[in-house]
Amino acid sequence: MGLIKRFIVIYTVVLVCCASASEALKAKAADLPVAVEFSLEAVHSESEDEIIVSVFAQHVADVYAYEIGLGYDRRKLELVDTISGFPGISAGPIQSNDRIRFAHTQIGKTPGKSGDWRLVAFVFKKLHKGSSTIRLHTVSLVASDLTTTEYKLRHSLQAEDTTANMQLTDIRGHWAEQSIVQGVGLGIIEGYANDTFRPQRAVTRGEFVTMLSRALRLDQPVAAERPYADDGLFPSWASPHIYAAAERGYIVAYEDHTFRADRLITRMEMTAIIARAFDGMSEAAAVSYIDADDIPAWGFEAAAKATAAGLVQGKPGQRFAPNEHATRAEVVVVILHLLDAIGQVKSE
Repeated sequence: MGLIKRFIVIYTVVLVCCASASEALKAKAADLPVAVEFSLEAVHSESEDEIIVSVFAQHVADVYAYEIGLGYDRRKLELVDTISGFPGISAGPIQSNDRIRFAHTQIGKTPGKSGDWRLVAFVFKKLHKGSSTIRLHTVSLVASDLTTTEYKLRHSLQAEDTTANMQLTDIRGHWAEQSIVQGVGLGIIEGYANDTFRPQRAVTRGEFVTMLSRALRLDQPVAAERPYADDGLFPSWASPHIYAAAERGYIVAYEDHTFRADRLITRMEMTAIIARAFDGMSEAAAVSYIDADDIPAWGFEAAAKATAAGLVQGKPGQRFAPNEHATRAEVVVVILHLLDAIGQVKSE
């Protein structure tokens, strides 16, 4: 065979081999699974008081069940419903601190889901004005043969509140103005619908404990003991926070085993609760309030320690005023001082 013919034959063979290899690579690439992707999407309800957060999965194959770990800010959002993207039975949601775990499975001989799916929608009620961060931490996908693949994620979205630009009209020049703005921004306390804050309004015991619980993000007990004789009278929004604070020993009952959630809280009662919530209390120091004799014996140590730790401060005229009712302005300042002391925020 001549050199030219031999080259043509060899070249032809090479072309055929290259073409075969190329087709084989294409076929192999087509057989490779496309990477699974996850995303979050948030929409507001028509009334603007709810946020619907959906978890989407793209390019999944044979998903028979799943489990999702989601993070959110309990000071600003309250989970009210979960809606799975396909039929079956659900487990949860299980809530712990700022985390939600939700699992769902199909039943029977139903084939696993493939393609693009909305796995679940979480419906949150907005507790306070302002934006909220939702984080997708983990997704576990279970195939029909029960093999499980876990994905550790760092997806997050900022759910913007279109009503967040409320300007409080009655705090300009108030001694606690900066603290009020900070407290509202953190979701510790909120203004009223008419854009007022009413800083001098007195606070009930139930309101104060609810604010404190939200600020500290207390994990609400699943099966709460009910240590109070009047727990049937608690407002529904306050009940879980009262139980959470009671479980940690932050609050105690009156002698008749009642809590009296609707009763206005005194500065002494507020101070005692704050003192119990703070682990870093120093030894009690002498108090220099001119009305120290008005401080009840049961609260004297708490007043002294909370003052020394900078959690509470006196009123004008060097008074502690233990029996006066705590105001909304005083409450937000005291809670911010506590968060500052335990390193959660820097108070203004």
